[in-house]
Amino acid sequence: MFFNLPGIPLRILTAVQKLPFSFLDVHRDWLGRLQQDDGGFPGRSGSSSLYYSAFAARLLALIGCSHASQWERLVTYLKRELRDDRSIKTLVDLDSAVALYALATLFVEDDLSDVGTALCQIGRVLLSGLQREDGGFAKTPQSAMGSTYHTYLAILAARLLELPLPDQDRLTRFFAERQQSDGGFVELPFLRKSGTNPTAAAVVALAQLERLAAIDLNRVRQFFASVQRPDGGFAASAHVGESDLLSTCSALISLSYLHEKNLPFDWNQTENYCLSLANPSGGFFGHHRDDQRDVEYTFYGILSLAALQMLKQRVIR
Repeated sequence: MFFNLPGIPLRILTAVQKLPFSFLDVHRDWLGRLQQDDGGFPGRSGSSSLYYSAFAARLLALIGCSHASQWERLVTYLKRELRDDRSIKTLVDLDSAVALYALATLFVEDDLSDVGTALCQIGRVLLSGLQREDGGFAKTPQSAMGSTYHTYLAILAARLLELPLPDQDRLTRFFAERQQSDGGFVELPFLRKSGTNPTAAAVVALAQLERLAAIDLNRVRQFFASVQRPDGGFAASAHVGESDLLSTCSALISLSYLHEKNLPFDWNQTENYCLSLANPSGGFFGHHRDDQRDVEYTFYGILSLAALQMLKQRVIR
């Protein structure tokens, strides 16, 4: 079963089927062993976390795990989190809960309308309280200006919950004003060094708004070329020497929206970099100095490999 995870093109999700079944099975089994008694999934500290449980749900959906019992236990965990008033206080929390809910509706037979109603109520309060004069959404109530990344999260959550977005022209200007001379984007307007992840957030958000024409996409491509490293991975900025899997995944998803053929990248080298971070017994590390696997980086690893399957098809030989 394939469907569009928020912000990820369907053609990348369908490319997962090109990965070896035996490879996916190893990571599916590893993930299954991580589910906790309360139904959630742990971060690196060992206890269940809404953030990591959402990444586990994304990963289960990505690799095609439809075992009802796993999803039912995840729903039980989500309902427990919703009963805790402290669980969903930020847009990161909201995005995690909404992603888990939206994916669970595809795999469980129970009526989850009560969960959806609760999340809509929380979403309305958060979105109204965090929107700023610059058109974006802030990281915290104390923040005076919109965050590129949190505005991206707000757009994804609003779309999934079918909540109205503010003026899309205003949102488009918000993102366009964050693009720098090197083609990348900054998280906040007073910053001058572009980052890979803010750039990816802006590209994906504008794609969701169907406003990619508002930015210089050729310069975006040039920025991503500047952050690729000799090992094939991508770094967090042009000023960081080491690749990491999050930045690599962010760059690949963004480049999938650009539609050019023959992008100036060696995709085989990037594929080798991603595979080098996969543990033979399951799970991915975040970078070459990392000593612990987690579900978030495993999602990035498999999603990156799927994106590479699609990007390699574009190369004109």
